[in-house]
Amino acid sequence: MSCSSQFRQGLVQGDKPVIYPILEWLLKNTESLKKRAYLARYLVKVEVPAEFLAEEAIGDLYQQVLTKFGACHPRFQSKQESFFLEYMQIYLHLTV
Repeated sequence: MSCSSQFRQGLVQGDKPVIYPILEWLLKNTESLKKRAYLARYLVKVEVPAEFLAEEAIGDLYQQVLTKFGACHPRFQSKQESFFLEYMQIYLHLTV
């Protein structure tokens, strides 16, 4: 039996030596995995029927939306993080 077959069988049967390392990796990387799952929803290319994409304006608009999202999201993330830090500083200042 090959390694991949043993791995699949262990995964299906719930063998601890197979499941525990996977769970450990998932739990250690929860935050980055959440972000990847969120972004994947918006960055996956949608199946647009060929008759719509044949019209150049629609194809260009589709590409522009994907590009704009890719450019805007990092800026949004940094603003969100800076807002949180600023809020925490104000809160800590008021409670002291």
